[in-house]
Amino acid sequence: MSSPVTVISTLAIRSEATIEDESSHPGKLWRDYICTIGVQSGFQRVYWGRQVENRNQVDLFVDWNSFQDYESSIIAATTTTLSSILDPDVKARTFHTHFSPQPPSTNQGDEPAVVAEICIFCFTSNLSSDKRSSWETAMAAFVDALLNHAEGYKNISTGWVDGKIENRIAAGDATAYVAVIEWESVERHMAFRETEAFKNVIGPLRKATTGAELHHVVFRQLDRNSL
Repeated sequence: MSSPVTVISTLAIRSEATIEDESSHPGKLWRDYICTIGVQSGFQRVYWGRQVENRNQVDLFVDWNSFQDYESSIIAATTTTLSSILDPDVKARTFHTHFSPQPPSTNQGDEPAVVAEICIFCFTSNLSSDKRSSWETAMAAFVDALLNHAEGYKNISTGWVDGKIENRIAAGDATAYVAVIEWESVERHMAFRETEAFKNVIGPLRKATTGAELHHVVFRQLDRNSL
């Protein structure tokens, strides 16, 4: 039976592309692309935002009824309509996961007040089931620390990536695990990283990976009714 899925893309936007301004040419292209996603069969929700740490990188999350719906959509085939606003020197990356809970909790509305921490943990491509289980146990301890010790923590969704992805920290393909953690602010997240509760649980997570990416995004969210 098919299950809901989130397709995640990271796109490098040209520095001069004002995609937030719908009166500009880049803004119109971007809005048209988002609207095209929204009329596809099986579409649920789209949310996107620039990375706080690198404003030219845009994270685009799309929730679908199933991966088959995504694969059969025109969105899976091309982003050529965006070619004039994408940086040709930086390769886009797209992968998908079944989050728990699915879909991930993110900010509501066009002007969200909270920030999402996006974590992509990479492992060897042949990660064993035992090591997956050990990772999930360590992640459960991390979530417990969030629930009991992190001021400003809101929600978390996690999931294993289907298939392999490019490991941007160490060369080669990787098995990957994604966490989307919602915070009241970047400052609240960074303050938690200084606590003993964080330091007590982060070690096993760091030791298990071959690389980890972390950044923050303030999402803009649209569903079928708002497109």
